[in-house]
Amino acid sequence: MCLETISPPPEGNNDLAEARRLLDPAICTKGNLSLILLRDGTVDDIIQATRHMVQAVQGYAHIHSTADAVFAETPTENFVAFLQTAREEAEKLAN
Repeated sequence: MCLETISPPPEGNNDLAEARRLLDPAICTKGNLSLILLRDGTVDDIIQATRHMVQAVQGYAHIHSTADAVFAETPTENFVAFLQTAREEAEKLAN
């Protein structure tokens, strides 16, 4: 079972770390990167938010993803920063 999507403010009202603590460990979660941040933030903003997301779900089954479908006007470099950071941070925790 996978619970989708854990949306942060302002798109939603979920705190990912708190949600993970309250959910059964057998439930997988997905998402959490703000679409507004992904579209309007800097690459550094995206990297920090992605690191926070990965750390918030450490030890739990989670699919690192956005809070929903990516806005068409999202800068490519922001999306690439999200993908690279999610992979790098998850690999660090796995080792």
